[in-house]
Amino acid sequence: MLNIGWPTWRHSVRLQSRWAPTSINLHWINEFGIPFEENQCLVKTSDICITSSHEFVPYIHQTAAIVLISILFIFCWGFYSRAKDKLKMFPQNKNIRRRSRIYLGCLIAMPLSVMWAAKIYFTKGEVVGDPSLFYVEWVCLWAFAISWLVASKQLPLLSNSKKEEDEIDDQLEQSEGHDKKNDPPE
Repeated sequence: MLNIGWPTWRHSVRLQSRWAPTSINLHWINEFGIPFEENQCLVKTSDICITSSHEFVPYIHQTAAIVLISILFIFCWGFYSRAKDKLKMFPQNKNIRRRSRIYLGCLIAMPLSVMWAAKIYFTKGEVVGDPSLFYVEWVCLWAFAISWLVASKQLPLLSNSKKEEDEIDDQLEQSEGHDKKNDPPE
């Protein structure tokens, strides 16, 4: 029986340096008009192509990294904007100010790492196996992890008591609801 999935561990160790099999959805490729030569398929069914061509792996990785980093950036932006709103209501609260600064640092680290990798990419040209994308992913994942931990409000130096945090959240939600009631109808 022919195994059309990923090779077993034993085979992948031996073959990893030569090729990395990639499963490609041909229906999706054709629908979006992405150029693709079907003669690269090792195994082909009506909709799936298993290819050993390592040409696609960097593009798949880059696309997935862009989506991941964008999602992480949006989450960090949400953390920062909520902390900024709380800081407007409670400017004397040092913990909210600290959290806001940490979120801002994480937000700045993400695009800076992307710009650094873009500089390397455009000065060197396309280099297969260039580790700069892995560094960007590392920086962005750590920045998000830090902001996520800070957002949990479980770190003693960055959080108020549970009761104070709940009161701040309630007041923020009430003010947001009040602002929406005063907005003109669309």
